[in-house]
Amino acid sequence: MLRKYGTNFACLLYLLDLGWVLLALWIAQRLRILLPLSGPISERAAHVPEVVYLLAVGLFAVVLPLPGLYDPHRTVRFTDETQRVILAVAIGSLALASSPTAGFPAWSSGTP
Repeated sequence: MLRKYGTNFACLLYLLDLGWVLLALWIAQRLRILLPLSGPISERAAHVPEVVYLLAVGLFAVVLPLPGLYDPHRTVRFTDETQRVILAVAIGSLALASSPTAGFPAWSSGTP
């Protein structure tokens, strides 16, 4: 049985959060094909390489614990946790958005 603030519960939350990152990236890839944002796009052009999935999990695995999201003593109120979640997601999203363009210029130019 998992306690509310036990180590097992924190590990479970951490793994679930990393799973949500993967799910969100997969959903974003599928929605890019379905939603007409800038015109029709083929499934091949909207394909997200597996390296990006690994990069997303790696970045968020490092960024999520940094503001103390999984420390029960630092999160007392709902507003405390909300601020920490927003900070971690913002840092992780900015890092993920800038990292592929630094190493792979073809990805940022839109060439397959």
